[in-house]
Amino acid sequence: MTRKGAPIEVIRSADCGNSPKNALVESLTIALLKRDAGAVLANVTGDVEWRIAGGPVLRGRDAVARALREDAKDGIASIRIDHALTHGRAGAVSGRVTFRGGRGFEFCDVHELSNAKGTSVSRITSYRIEC
Repeated sequence: MTRKGAPIEVIRSADCGNSPKNALVESLTIALLKRDAGAVLANVTGDVEWRIAGGPVLRGRDAVARALREDAKDGIASIRIDHALTHGRAGAVSGRVTFRGGRGFEFCDVHELSNAKGTSVSRITSYRIEC
């Protein structure tokens, strides 16, 4: 939900059926887009680094949580995940966010998993293109 409480339609990819790592990176990207600090912090390491392309690198859980609170998005109507893929310790999630007014952005988040089992994420780079 957005801060105003309106439900957000989430359309997940078909890529996560048998892959816990794919499911992890997809869920983490959805939490980032929804600005759900609790869900994000539950899936990242203490020394996580998050960079939105063109912006500063946020280092550590506190910096990430602060950014999520400060940049809470109102008006998101839907999040569509096209693909969630992982290989080894790397993963990527792509899709589209649509706002209630119709505008939105395409995105791709690239995740670095903290270990080969894929239990948490240590680095995220987010790419956003308004459309």
